[in-house]
Amino acid sequence: MSHDVMPGLHPSPPGAKLPAFLRRGAQLRFPEPVSARLDLIRGTAALFVMWNHLRAALFVEYARVIPENQSLGAKAVYFATGFGHAAVIVFFVLSGLLISASVLRAVDEGRWSWGWYASQRLTRLYVVLVPCLVLGALWDQAGLALFGTAGTYTGEPGAPFMSFAVSDRTGAGTLFANLFYLQEIVAPPFGSNAPLWSLSYEFWYYALFPALLLGALAPGAVRKAAYVAVAAAVALFVGPVIRTYFLLWLLGVAVAVAPAPLAGRPHVRRAAAGGLLLALGGTLALVRVDAFPSALAADAALGVVFTGLLWVLLQGGAAAARRAPAGRTVSGTIAGFSFTLYVAHMPLIVFLAAVLTRNGAAPWQPDAAHLAALVPLTALVLGYAWVLARLTEERTVQVRRWVERRARSLFARGLARPMLGVDAGPAR
Repeated sequence: MSHDVMPGLHPSPPGAKLPAFLRRGAQLRFPEPVSARLDLIRGTAALFVMWNHLRAALFVEYARVIPENQSLGAKAVYFATGFGHAAVIVFFVLSGLLISASVLRAVDEGRWSWGWYASQRLTRLYVVLVPCLVLGALWDQAGLALFGTAGTYTGEPGAPFMSFAVSDRTGAGTLFANLFYLQEIVAPPFGSNAPLWSLSYEFWYYALFPALLLGALAPGAVRKAAYVAVAAAVALFVGPVIRTYFLLWLLGVAVAVAPAPLAGRPHVRRAAAGGLLLALGGTLALVRVDAFPSALAADAALGVVFTGLLWVLLQGGAAAARRAPAGRTVSGTIAGFSFTLYVAHMPLIVFLAAVLTRNGAAPWQPDAAHLAALVPLTALVLGYAWVLARLTEERTVQVRRWVERRARSLFARGLARPMLGVDAGPAR
């Protein structure tokens, strides 16, 4: 139902007219080559998150690597697998771009409603989240049953991999908090699945952005005040950290609505892209050596540089569309299950680490044999996520259509019920 509104919820605000700079975001399109670039970024970011956790779970900290294993290859692996958090910042900026473009387009075309938006966003999230929470619980319970609460599943203050006890995070309250995106607000992420922290950030940004947008566009002081009040309540509820990182998410919105002066200047665009790629590489290197005064400063620098690169890359879409054939790419295939990979990988990796390191008693040194083992283990985790995505993420559209049919049916029954109460009474 890409062009309809959900029944019972009037498009809001009626007759909204976007200012010119926001209409640029509404008119933004992603032709096949541009989508392929975004897919490549998204899929690569998910891989780096997974590799970060896989290496950290299995191998000793680099400070504990014995001299004979401090090879160039080992250093490269440790360096390259340390960008998991940086990849999440990339996800935030990409999300701001894609979600804002979708919202602005719906408002501009007069088909916005909260029902439509909830259907789009919640089916996308829950189709993957619910099965992954169940499977994560099964992996954690199996690990706790086999290995107890010691070793890998214990968690100790300052531990390099997990600094918490998994058993402390498996209760029903924590599970329900994660189902309603309250992790990092009222509860921790569920079980061993620490990466779930970012889902609550994303969910509340999905609510904040349209509330702020509609507050600016809504006719009448009452409607404006209502939207602003909702946005303020959400911002207060989520706390200062999530509020602060919303600014990074808004960088993606800035890309969506920014002008495109380089679209017709390919030489300048290529030079700018090259310079920004170098700047991104330099920023990532500085992040890895802790050169920034704080984690927030590092994340902000990375977000700004990546935003600039993304802005330049999007401006090459029209020219690329004329010369590049459409088709499913490798990057598109990886991106197609990147969300499942992100949400599903951690409990499996923790279980594998407990099995392969004798419950954390013998983490691996980065010798040639153990470094080589990362290849089949990567394939195993990717295969697990791919199969799961075939059953979940790839079914999102079908589930969404089913939900919307049910909503229409329930709404129609709600309208018919009063009529039946009047017309179908006993004969007099």
